[in-house]
Amino acid sequence: NTRARAAEVMVDGEQSYLVRQRETLQQLWQGESLLPE
Repeated sequence: NTRARAAEVMVDGEQSYLVRQRETLQQLWQGESLLPE
C-alpha cells in the first residue's frame, strides 16, 4: 500500500517552481525490509 509522493510545484502568476521532486522507487523502498522466509 506504499505510494510514492508526487512532485510539488509552486505557481506564482506566470512562474512555476519545483519545490519537491517526485519520490523515486529507490527512495520509496529505502525504509522497507523483507520478511524472513
